[in-house]
Amino acid sequence: MNTKIKYTLIGGVITIALLLPFFVGGAFHSTERITQIQTDTIYIDRPYKVIEIQKEVIEKPVKVFVYKTDTIYRKQLEKDTLLSAVKLTPKKAIIHTLTPQGIPHINQYTMPPFSSLTLTHKGKLQIIPEKHPRRKKTLRTIGAITIFATGIFLGTQIHK
Repeated sequence: MNTKIKYTLIGGVITIALLLPFFVGGAFHSTERITQIQTDTIYIDRPYKVIEIQKEVIEKPVKVFVYKTDTIYRKQLEKDTLLSAVKLTPKKAIIHTLTPQGIPHINQYTMPPFSSLTLTHKGKLQIIPEKHPRRKKTLRTIGAITIFATGIFLGTQIHK
């Protein structure tokens, strides 16, 4: 009988010990007021106006005019050719043109050493060649040989 009372008291103490945090936990919470945040949004019980977008049917153009501003007059462009692309490489130049009738042409030119290039509005390339291109090459090789020889001479003088 003595053990029954002991076990009952131990069970009651354990039960109180386990349930005590649940009851005490709610007592220590602070009672702060919860403020409701007010926004500047105003509710109006009216629907918005429905805006209808009308689709317009666009017709395909019969004739397309391509105008270049500030270079060629409009009437002259309708009668002349149009440059569509220019590709320059060290060995050749490729120029794409378009005639008023819509026929594309490709002109290719070999590129010699040049000092300047001039391209007309009709797609013709005028090349002004360099004066004495071999002279520049020989002067470069003479300069390289002179620098090499001076380096060898100074190296032998320092080594003595």
